[in-house]
Amino acid sequence: MAIKVDLEKACDQIRWDFIKYTILDAGISLFFSNVIMECVSTVSTQILWNGIPSDIFFPMRCIRQGCSLSPYLFVLSMERLGLLIHKETNVDRVFIICDVLSLFGAASGHKVNGTKTNIFFSKNINANISTEICNILGFSMTDNLGSYLGENWIAGTPSCYKWLVELLWQGQFIINTQLFHAIYEDPYFYRKRD
Repeated sequence: MAIKVDLEKACDQIRWDFIKYTILDAGISLFFSNVIMECVSTVSTQILWNGIPSDIFFPMRCIRQGCSLSPYLFVLSMERLGLLIHKETNVDRVFIICDVLSLFGAASGHKVNGTKTNIFFSKNINANISTEICNILGFSMTDNLGSYLGENWIAGTPSCYKWLVELLWQGQFIINTQLFHAIYEDPYFYRKRD
Protein backbone atom coordinates (compact mmCIF):
# COMPACT_ATOMS: atom_id res chain seq x y z
CA MET A 1 0.00 0.00 0.00
CA ALA A 2 1.25 3.49 -0.85
CA ILE A 3 -0.37 6.75 0.19
CA LYS A 4 0.25 9.92 -1.80
CA VAL A 5 -0.44 12.62 0.79
CA ASP A 6 -1.35 16.12 -0.35
CA LEU A 7 -0.64 18.85 2.19
CA GLU A 8 -2.66 22.06 2.06
CA LYS A 9 -0.37 25.06 1.52
CA ALA A 10 2.60 22.91 2.47
CA CYS A 11 5.22 25.68 2.61
CA ASP A 12 2.91 28.23 4.25
CA GLN A 13 1.85 26.13 7.24
CA ILE A 14 5.09 24.67 8.58
CA ARG A 15 5.96 25.84 12.10
CA TRP A 16 9.39 27.27 12.82
CA ASP A 17 9.84 25.39 16.10
CA PHE A 18 9.16 22.16 14.19
CA ILE A 19 11.83 23.13 11.64
CA LYS A 20 14.34 23.85 14.41
CA TYR A 21 13.75 20.51 16.18
CA THR A 22 13.91 18.71 12.84
CA ILE A 23 17.25 20.33 11.99
CA LEU A 24 18.68 19.43 15.39
CA ASP A 25 17.40 15.84 15.12
CA ALA A 26 19.08 15.58 11.71
CA GLY A 27 22.42 16.05 13.47
CA ILE A 28 23.12 19.62 12.41
CA SER A 29 25.07 21.50 15.08
CA LEU A 30 23.39 24.08 17.28
CA PHE A 31 25.45 26.87 15.69
CA PHE A 32 24.37 26.01 12.13
CA SER A 33 20.78 25.36 13.18
CA ASN A 34 20.69 28.85 14.71
CA VAL A 35 22.11 30.31 11.48
CA ILE A 36 19.49 28.46 9.42
CA MET A 37 16.70 29.55 11.75
CA GLU A 38 17.92 33.15 11.53
CA CYS A 39 17.52 32.93 7.75
CA VAL A 40 14.07 31.37 8.07
CA SER A 41 12.60 33.50 10.84
CA THR A 42 13.79 37.01 9.95
CA VAL A 43 11.25 37.41 7.17
CA SER A 44 9.22 40.58 6.82
CA THR A 45 6.34 40.97 4.40
CA GLN A 46 4.36 43.79 2.86
CA ILE A 47 1.22 43.52 0.77
CA LEU A 48 0.51 45.85 -2.13
CA TRP A 49 -3.23 46.68 -1.94
CA ASN A 50 -4.64 48.86 -4.74
CA GLY A 51 -1.14 50.18 -5.37
CA ILE A 52 -0.59 51.14 -1.74
CA PRO A 53 1.87 49.11 0.36
CA SER A 54 0.59 47.87 3.71
CA ASP A 55 2.48 48.08 6.96
CA ILE A 56 5.32 45.61 7.31
CA PHE A 57 4.37 42.48 9.22
CA PHE A 58 6.32 39.46 10.37
CA PRO A 59 4.96 35.95 9.74
CA MET A 60 5.14 33.40 12.55
CA ARG A 61 5.46 30.30 10.37
CA CYS A 62 6.23 29.21 6.77
CA ILE A 63 9.27 28.69 4.63
CA ARG A 64 9.86 31.04 1.73
CA GLN A 65 9.29 29.64 -1.72
CA GLY A 66 12.29 30.51 -3.83
CA CYS A 67 14.73 30.41 -0.91
CA SER A 68 17.48 27.90 -1.63
CA LEU A 69 17.10 26.37 1.85
CA SER A 70 13.35 25.77 1.55
CA PRO A 71 13.41 22.48 -0.41
CA TYR A 72 15.91 20.97 2.02
CA LEU A 73 13.93 22.08 5.06
CA PHE A 74 10.74 20.71 3.54
CA VAL A 75 12.36 17.34 2.75
CA LEU A 76 13.74 17.13 6.30
CA SER A 77 10.29 17.82 7.73
CA MET A 78 8.71 15.18 5.48
CA GLU A 79 11.37 12.73 6.63
CA ARG A 80 9.85 13.08 10.11
CA LEU A 81 6.51 11.92 8.70
CA GLY A 82 8.26 9.00 6.99
CA LEU A 83 9.82 7.96 10.29
CA LEU A 84 6.41 7.95 11.95
CA ILE A 85 4.98 5.70 9.21
CA HIS A 86 7.45 2.90 8.79
CA LYS A 87 5.57 -0.33 9.31
CA GLU A 88 3.58 -2.54 7.00
CA THR A 89 -0.04 -1.46 7.11
CA ASN A 90 -3.21 -3.46 7.51
CA VAL A 91 -6.76 -2.60 8.60
CA ASP A 92 -5.82 -2.80 12.28
CA ARG A 93 -3.03 -0.28 11.76
CA VAL A 94 -5.07 2.18 9.69
CA PHE A 95 -6.10 3.98 12.86
CA ILE A 96 -2.40 4.37 13.64
CA ILE A 97 -1.97 6.13 10.27
CA CYS A 98 -4.83 8.49 11.19
CA ASP A 99 -3.15 9.18 14.54
CA VAL A 100 0.26 9.67 12.91
CA LEU A 101 -1.11 12.15 10.35
CA SER A 102 -2.91 14.05 13.14
CA LEU A 103 0.19 14.06 15.34
CA PHE A 104 2.38 15.21 12.46
CA GLY A 105 -0.11 17.96 11.60
CA ALA A 106 -0.25 19.18 15.19
CA ALA A 107 3.55 19.22 15.50
CA SER A 108 4.39 20.71 12.10
CA GLY A 109 1.36 22.85 11.28
CA HIS A 110 0.62 20.88 8.11
CA LYS A 111 -2.92 19.84 7.21
CA VAL A 112 -3.66 16.83 5.01
CA ASN A 113 -5.92 17.60 2.05
CA GLY A 114 -8.17 14.53 2.07
CA THR A 115 -9.75 15.28 -1.31
CA LYS A 116 -6.38 15.19 -3.08
CA THR A 117 -4.79 12.36 -1.10
CA ASN A 118 -4.80 8.97 -2.85
CA ILE A 119 -4.06 5.39 -1.84
CA PHE A 120 -2.54 2.80 -4.15
CA PHE A 121 -3.00 -0.87 -3.25
CA SER A 122 -1.05 -3.84 -4.53
CA LYS A 123 -3.00 -6.39 -6.54
CA ASN A 124 -2.33 -8.81 -3.68
CA ILE A 125 -4.59 -6.83 -1.32
CA ASN A 126 -8.18 -8.02 -1.04
CA ALA A 127 -10.66 -5.53 -2.59
CA ASN A 128 -12.83 -5.51 0.55
CA ILE A 129 -9.83 -4.62 2.73
CA SER A 130 -8.81 -1.88 0.28
CA THR A 131 -12.29 -0.37 0.38
CA GLU A 132 -12.43 -0.57 4.17
CA ILE A 133 -9.06 1.18 4.53
CA CYS A 134 -10.14 3.95 2.12
CA ASN A 135 -13.38 4.46 4.05
CA ILE A 136 -11.57 4.68 7.39
CA LEU A 137 -8.97 7.16 6.15
CA GLY A 138 -11.34 9.15 3.97
CA PHE A 139 -8.95 9.02 1.01
CA SER A 140 -9.74 7.85 -2.51
CA MET A 141 -8.32 4.70 -4.08
CA THR A 142 -6.24 4.99 -7.24
CA ASP A 143 -4.47 2.63 -9.59
CA ASN A 144 -1.99 5.32 -10.62
CA LEU A 145 -0.15 7.69 -8.29
CA GLY A 146 0.89 9.86 -11.21
CA SER A 147 4.41 10.76 -12.17
CA TYR A 148 7.29 12.85 -10.93
CA LEU A 149 9.71 14.44 -13.38
CA GLY A 150 8.03 12.46 -16.14
CA GLU A 151 8.41 9.04 -14.50
CA ASN A 152 5.71 6.91 -12.89
CA TRP A 153 5.78 6.55 -9.11
CA ILE A 154 5.09 2.83 -9.32
CA ALA A 155 7.47 0.83 -11.50
CA GLY A 156 5.85 -2.27 -12.90
CA THR A 157 7.69 -3.61 -15.90
CA PRO A 158 11.19 -3.17 -17.29
CA SER A 159 9.70 -0.75 -19.83
CA CYS A 160 9.26 1.71 -16.93
CA TYR A 161 13.01 2.11 -16.63
CA LYS A 162 14.10 1.18 -20.15
CA TRP A 163 14.93 4.86 -20.68
CA LEU A 164 17.67 4.56 -18.04
CA VAL A 165 19.33 1.66 -19.82
CA GLU A 166 19.12 3.47 -23.17
CA LEU A 167 20.58 6.60 -21.59
CA LEU A 168 23.52 4.60 -20.25
CA TRP A 169 24.24 3.08 -23.66
CA GLN A 170 23.84 6.35 -25.60
CA GLY A 171 25.92 8.46 -23.24
CA GLN A 172 29.62 8.63 -22.61
CA PHE A 173 29.30 6.08 -19.83
CA ILE A 174 31.61 3.08 -19.65
CA ILE A 175 30.03 0.28 -17.67
CA ASN A 176 30.81 -3.39 -17.37
CA THR A 177 28.32 -6.10 -18.27
CA GLN A 178 27.66 -7.13 -14.66
CA LEU A 179 26.67 -3.58 -13.71
CA PHE A 180 24.45 -3.29 -16.77
CA HIS A 181 22.59 -6.49 -15.89
CA ALA A 182 22.21 -5.40 -12.26
CA ILE A 183 20.68 -2.08 -13.35
CA TYR A 184 18.44 -3.77 -15.90
CA GLU A 185 17.17 -6.32 -13.37
CA ASP A 186 16.72 -3.92 -10.45
CA PRO A 187 17.06 -0.18 -11.11
CA TYR A 188 16.74 0.91 -7.49
CA PHE A 189 19.87 -0.57 -5.99
CA TYR A 190 22.93 -2.53 -7.07
CA ARG A 191 23.54 -6.00 -5.70
CA LYS A 192 27.07 -7.29 -6.04
CA ARG A 193 27.20 -10.55 -7.96
CA ASP A 194 29.91 -13.19 -7.55
